[in-house]
Amino acid sequence: RKMGASRCAAFSQLSTASARLSSVRIRAVGQPRLVAGGRPGRASITQRVAGCSRVVKVASSATYFDGVLQGNENYHDAHAKNVQPLNDQNCGMYLTRGAWAIKAKEAKTILLEGVMEFQNTTKANEIFVTEVETDTALLSNGPVSEYTVRTFVEPMHPDPEDEFRARPDGYWPGYVVVAGATTKMKVYVEIRGQDLKIRDELQALWLKVKYMTYGPHGRVQKSQHVILPLKEPEPLKEPLQWKEASSEYVQKSTTLKRLALPTHLLSTVDDPVEVVKKYALPYSQPGDIVTIGETPLTAMQGRWRHPETVRPGWLARLACKLFKPTSSVATSCGMQALIDLVGPLRIVFALFMGVICKLFRKPGMFYRFAGYEANLIDDLTGCIPPYDKFIMPGPAEPEAVVARVKAETGLECAIVDVNDKSHYLGMVIVASTDPTLDDTIKDALVDNPTGNAIEQTPLVLIRP
Repeated sequence: RKMGASRCAAFSQLSTASARLSSVRIRAVGQPRLVAGGRPGRASITQRVAGCSRVVKVASSATYFDGVLQGNENYHDAHAKNVQPLNDQNCGMYLTRGAWAIKAKEAKTILLEGVMEFQNTTKANEIFVTEVETDTALLSNGPVSEYTVRTFVEPMHPDPEDEFRARPDGYWPGYVVVAGATTKMKVYVEIRGQDLKIRDELQALWLKVKYMTYGPHGRVQKSQHVILPLKEPEPLKEPLQWKEASSEYVQKSTTLKRLALPTHLLSTVDDPVEVVKKYALPYSQPGDIVTIGETPLTAMQGRWRHPETVRPGWLARLACKLFKPTSSVATSCGMQALIDLVGPLRIVFALFMGVICKLFRKPGMFYRFAGYEANLIDDLTGCIPPYDKFIMPGPAEPEAVVARVKAETGLECAIVDVNDKSHYLGMVIVASTDPTLDDTIKDALVDNPTGNAIEQTPLVLIRP
């Protein structure tokens, strides 16, 4: 299919007639993309967005930044569902964060593309998806007023009927997802700026998707949030800034060096093993240890949860009042998020034992009896933006993560919570490949070389 003189006709149909994206040059590759239902023989309202004159070239190890869809739904969204139990508030419909890629990156334009999936997890109920709306927020090192962001949602239903196909005006036709079934949608995001600063200033995009569900549960609005990094850090310059461990803290080790490694803003488009390969492996040597922050790992697993998805019950409202204001469970939403993870019975038992132990001057025992999740959960403002707007539980299956890192990189690995001062454990080694190295890791990290603010250095390379 010929694109015509403007070479922008494919993507311009994604917007209203008055909103032509004349600055983006798009070309068609191969056959026209099929209709949303996959039936051959008829092109949909769009052609495949394949890139532009300055699209990033795909390297041998393709990544999200290379324009390849990234986001393993079996890995990330399986963990994400574990923090949002399917109760009345969730009604059985779940929207994945999906797979995303930067499809074009020019001097004045960035084009993102993602595929998200609606999953009806009920066994007997049909659930309608009647409305879908999107909103965005840019994270930048400078003012964002000069940038414009436009989104378009394209249904990708498996039904061939015309009434369910994508419309050029962006209208979302109501759709029924039968019990146990799924349906998908493609989301396009275009960011336009004035000059080359778009590459230097913009750090990430926060996409908020609100969708209305309708069925036996009533009419309930739900939401999903996707964080998409837009900028990679500059490579470290030689000589590397290794830091000697302070003698004030070192107890077990004689010589110890640490190298904090900056990364892009980690999210569900990232895999922890690939992040280690990209940012730590080039600077490592045999015998080194790499540590990963537990909160960045939670971000990559997609386990963060917006408070609007939390419905505090009476237990959460009462229990949160027993804690100091600095605790992550001192709010009803923070406590309810913990209850959803470990169950109300365990929380009641932990509260009872915590009160008894406190009478005998043993504070902080609630966290021990409540378990792993209580020790690591972070409430709002506990992380760097935009995760400061989310409740961040601890990571899932940390032992499996460190085992994968060692198997694929050869480096000893540990998941750590360094900056946690809200409970009795202080610094926590969540998981490690070699427990005999735990004292060395504590010596190296006890003074928190990664910082506590916006350093964005979730990886630390330790050289004993």
